[in-house]
Amino acid sequence: MYYLKCQYCGLLNEVKNEYQVLCTGCNKKLANNFREWQSHYPEEVTFEDFKRLVCITESEIPKDPVKSKKTEKKGAKYWIVFIISFAVFSVIGRLAGEKIYELFQSPPAKVNEAILSQEWVRDTYGDYGLSLLTPQKLKKGELDLPENLRKLIENSSTFTYDDNSFQIMVNSVEYKSIIGEGNLQMGADGAMNSMKSQKGVTDFRYEERNIFVSNIHGLEQKGNCKIKNYGAEFINDIFVKGLKAWQILVIYRVDDDIARVAPRKVIESIDIKN
Repeated sequence: MYYLKCQYCGLLNEVKNEYQVLCTGCNKKLANNFREWQSHYPEEVTFEDFKRLVCITESEIPKDPVKSKKTEKKGAKYWIVFIISFAVFSVIGRLAGEKIYELFQSPPAKVNEAILSQEWVRDTYGDYGLSLLTPQKLKKGELDLPENLRKLIENSSTFTYDDNSFQIMVNSVEYKSIIGEGNLQMGADGAMNSMKSQKGVTDFRYEERNIFVSNIHGLEQKGNCKIKNYGAEFINDIFVKGLKAWQILVIYRVDDDIARVAPRKVIESIDIKN
């Protein structure tokens, strides 16, 4: 038998057919259901491929699997996973918000069209196999996590591309094993909540969709906001697998057609060899 774990309540759902979409425990949509997964592949993939690549087998189930919200009161460790994921990406979201604010201190320049025809650089960033194309190699920085969070982080890294027309931020995080695993939705929520609460940010709105890279589940948050009455757009991709999490953020002017092409080129080049 094959199982899918619900990202909300942690219940292991037995996978019985390709039309299974809702968790039997909390009745919420399974983000990694077959139909969702299949839509991200241009080549034909089958239900058998899905079970083999995405689902877990009975032999892989932990001896004490997490039960449904309806049948088990959440313990301290369950909430730690949520809180830590939210807190870590809230810090990252704050850094992203600061990046947006810096970019819009004065009207940012439009992206030079020549950037699309120049040779871009593919490089790997961090220790967990994340690579992507950028106009030039990203610069390594420091992810300034509070002391209480650093105690729960095994490793982290941040890289940036700072330009007066658009910016890129790439982060990688590995939690310590005490966490159990990261939480994708809470990490994504933490990033957005922190970004929209930054000084000068108004009219903040975004849409969210499920994505997959190298069979790793992620969330893409695409939106826009105003900063000091200047319009900004952003694309924020977060992926989580076990104890590892990756984030790629691009920010650009809302009225710049070239800027929309260049950041999308960055996002579409993402690869994770984990």
